[in-house]
Amino acid sequence: MHPGGSLVRVDAGLSAPNAIAIAYPATASSGQVAEELGIQLLPNANTIHFVYDIIADQFDTTSGSYMEVTALDITSNQNLLSVREELAADGIRLTAGVYPSGGGSTFPTVSNVVAFDVGVWHHIDVVIDLTQTPATGSFSMDGKPHAVDAPIPGATFGAGMLAVAGGVYYANFPTTGWQVRMDNFAVWIQ
Repeated sequence: MHPGGSLVRVDAGLSAPNAIAIAYPATASSGQVAEELGIQLLPNANTIHFVYDIIADQFDTTSGSYMEVTALDITSNQNLLSVREELAADGIRLTAGVYPSGGGSTFPTVSNVVAFDVGVWHHIDVVIDLTQTPATGSFSMDGKPHAVDAPIPGATFGAGMLAVAGGVYYANFPTTGWQVRMDNFAVWIQ
């Protein structure tokens, strides 16, 4: 957590115990959040279905500022596929980080930006299919699909060990700060 920020495990407005509230202050730097609700799941995951609810009480409106919320990290033979949602003033989108063991990381966008209203709870639904080559991602918000079986370029590692993190994975150059609450996390794997 960046100095001055806070991440508190509380009832974020809908239910406990799977809820967090996040405040990320104005800062001149980027930073990775140190605490999230997280779980590591074994054995290998072939298909991952992840849902949660999120509300942004305050957006950072600085040009280029964003937060990566949640992370589905799939590790296979020292390769890593990290799928996360990027929240910015213009909306939310599904993105990925593809980290091959031999180097040459890429960061594809899986869905287009979807408008995200401040002060409104939104239901996020993500499905990652690792049985496809490359892996595919589906992304829905409030029951409306915005990407369906979209290929994730470079994600050709197959099934792997899954680590799920709900919270803020990364924040980029906020100057006015963020306030986000998340609740009702659930994950299913096959």
